[in-house]
Amino acid sequence: MQGDNGGTASDPRLKAWFDSVDLDKSNSIDVKELHRALILAGLEFGMNTCALLIRMHDTDRNGTINFDEFQRMHNFIMSVRASFEIRHS
Repeated sequence: MQGDNGGTASDPRLKAWFDSVDLDKSNSIDVKELHRALILAGLEFGMNTCALLIRMHDTDRNGTINFDEFQRMHNFIMSVRASFEIRHS
């Protein structure tokens, strides 16, 4: 699947995860839904951090993130996480 995600194909598992935390089925997630998604993933970020992540990746500036924005945010988080794992291994 192609999207506005830098030309990379979507991971069907990531899309399924996104859909499962999009509680209102709006095809976008808000701060509360993102907070819940990250807790389910074992990342206990506070609401302020979740709001910051949305502001950073909400390219259309509507206050929520759609799947393409979510995928870019996921890639960002995984990149940051990997850089810390490399430094502390």
